[in-house]
Formats: sequence, C-alpha cells, structure tokens
Amino acid sequence: MRHNPEVLTEVKRRKLRARRLMMVAALVCALVALGLGAFELHAEGLNQFLYRAPGVGASK
Repeated sequence: MRHNPEVLTEVKRRKLRARRLMMVAALVCALVALGLGAFELHAEGLNQFLYRAPGVGASK
C-alpha cells in the first residue's frame, strides 16, 4: 500500500511539533523544580535543607 507523500509530510510535521512541545514542557517543569529548590535553599539555608528533623515534610 502506497501512501501519499503529502500525508507523510503532514504526519512527520505533527510528530516534530509534538516532540518540540514535550521538550518545552519538560524544560519548564525542570526549571520550576530548580527554581523552587533554589528558593528553599536561599530561604532556609543549606543546613536546614539537608538536616531536617525526622518526619518533617511527610504527608498524612
């Protein structure tokens, strides 16, 4: 079965756009996580960040 080259080009274009979108989304998530970590380090200091009391931050 032969496919129309225009259809294949459109499929490739959509896949490339989806890949770019996912890369941007992953980058945004990583930057948010790094930003929050940097904020915590700045606000509390390295010792508070590394040496917490047992159970601090645990969910119920």
